[in-house]
Amino acid sequence: MGTNVNLSDVLKKIASDAGFISSAGDKFKQGESLEVLFVSGSGSNKLDSLVLKDTSGDNYSISAQSLQGFLSDDEYNALINGGTAQKVDTSEVANSTQIVLGSTVENVNNTTPVDATTNVEATEATQGSEAIKQEIEQLQLQREVNQQSMESLKSQIEDLREIIEQSIADALDKMEEIEEEQKKKAEEVVAQELKKYKESNGEMSQDEFSANVKSALAAINPSMGDAISDLMTADNNMALMSNLLGQLNQKIDIDKQLASQIDTKQTAYDEALAAEEAAKKAAEEAAKTSSCECPDPIGANFGESLDFDLDGDGDAGQIQIDFFYDEDGDGKINSLDDFVGAKADAAGGDGWDEMSVMDLDGDGTITDDEMAQSGVKVMVTEIDDDGTKSQRAMTMDEFTEQVGKGDLEISAQKHDEIDTNVTGPFGFSDNENNELLGTFDIGFSDDESVDTVGYQTRDDAGWLVENYADNMDIENLKAQGVDVSAVEGTQAATETNEIAAQYEQFSKQYAEEVIPQLQQQIVEAYSELGLSQEAIEVFKDLAEATAEVEGAKIADEIEAKEKEALEEAESAEEAEESEETEETEDDSVTTDETLEVPDAEIADTTADETVAEEVEQELLIDEEPDEMF
Repeated sequence: MGTNVNLSDVLKKIASDAGFISSAGDKFKQGESLEVLFVSGSGSNKLDSLVLKDTSGDNYSISAQSLQGFLSDDEYNALINGGTAQKVDTSEVANSTQIVLGSTVENVNNTTPVDATTNVEATEATQGSEAIKQEIEQLQLQREVNQQSMESLKSQIEDLREIIEQSIADALDKMEEIEEEQKKKAEEVVAQELKKYKESNGEMSQDEFSANVKSALAAINPSMGDAISDLMTADNNMALMSNLLGQLNQKIDIDKQLASQIDTKQTAYDEALAAEEAAKKAAEEAAKTSSCECPDPIGANFGESLDFDLDGDGDAGQIQIDFFYDEDGDGKINSLDDFVGAKADAAGGDGWDEMSVMDLDGDGTITDDEMAQSGVKVMVTEIDDDGTKSQRAMTMDEFTEQVGKGDLEISAQKHDEIDTNVTGPFGFSDNENNELLGTFDIGFSDDESVDTVGYQTRDDAGWLVENYADNMDIENLKAQGVDVSAVEGTQAATETNEIAAQYEQFSKQYAEEVIPQLQQQIVEAYSELGLSQEAIEVFKDLAEATAEVEGAKIADEIEAKEKEALEEAESAEEAEESEETEETEDDSVTTDETLEVPDAEIADTTADETVAEEVEQELLIDEEPDEMF
């Protein structure tokens, strides 16, 4: 039987608690009511905190532990440990706002018992973004381990090729010492041994036949015995090479499957993340205030007027330039603050101030040389008619030299009135995440025909990451808290497909070229030693049987290494999670029987501070039931 928590009473107690009111400062006024806005948890069955909203719209984060003073031990344990969440029809259970935990819904307010078959609906658990992210990481780990196996097989195949080629060469060298009469004698001896083998009706094994042939040839000429030993080694390794190539092809298929699964999971992750973001945005009215939310790029779009062919495809495309600081000289955007204008904009000023100060001589014109002295580079983007995008960072000298139309000149003054006809970044004038802040004149000293109007825009982080990802330090941006999930998964999947394609090309080359050529060389050498086609087939069958055993050993070794690598990774992850848990427990707040919520427990909840994870407990509010699901 489940345990129910009457949340209405708990919220009323919190709203009148002196500790809560004091900790909330001037935000919360006595007499205001509270409602549950959001649930946060670190696992599918654990509730960590509640986000509450008062009638003024202010938000507060209350840890589950801080609720202990308002709950019985059973209720508190149920709240923390969780159970199967269920949805209650609020028309049947009037005025009973609940956190429902456990497998059975109990009547809280002495209302008519609820029929579990009609009014209690078990909710399907949907994965939160964090759970999906963990699955993606596990798939990526499996892919990495599988790719290590692919590389190991590729290396072994390449090594075998060298050994086979050397064995064939050694055999041919020894055969040069054999006289023609001895070769004729060899044909007779091999024919006799083959006849004995066939007449034995299976009593003579292939190993015995091979040994007899080798012994008979050695009796004619020792070099002949050594030569056939070399060819047998080559034959065995050829069969093993084919076996390993088959294993490699299986690994390539696995790699493709993992890539497909990662793509699917990435889509699910993006959808879950979008849903969580939508929930947070609906719950919070947070304005964009940081530079990571609204960077301020400054640049210009020259259309196709520069006759610029960045990708070298012979066709000039639409050209866009954006100015950025490159302090470390790596040609990449390492922070969204690298865009010229972003720092001033984030500080509440006008991003154009960062441009105007580059007019070092005060003549009212900013030149490419002055921009270079200020540490600025230009991110050049070419978009062909078919939508193909090429992008790379260039120094100001490189850019003006390639354009060949004189010095770049920019007016140090913005237009008094914004030119609304300006073509914005990538020509997306209707980009909803793009706000036009100002326009200015820009052109080249030697060619007035390509003068145009530049733009100063404010763009959100997600849009910038999507459009400049090719020249961004994605890992660095991720570490700064910028959401890079839109391009991170795509890049990983693309890389995986490229890797699979490389191994496929390798496999195709060996299957269609290398193996047939080597096999032909071995057959010709066998024939020269006096082996008939029938005898060669027996040797080939024997080689394949030997290779199957050896190949199985290698497959077992690879499987063992993969298992060990995965176990080590899982152990490391468990150790990290254990350490994080210990740190969390050390930082936890001990509460008395009455609720005392320190300042650290009550905070404004913004999109950056609250991370929603899937929790099987559901909060049911009579007044707004739809918002809670």
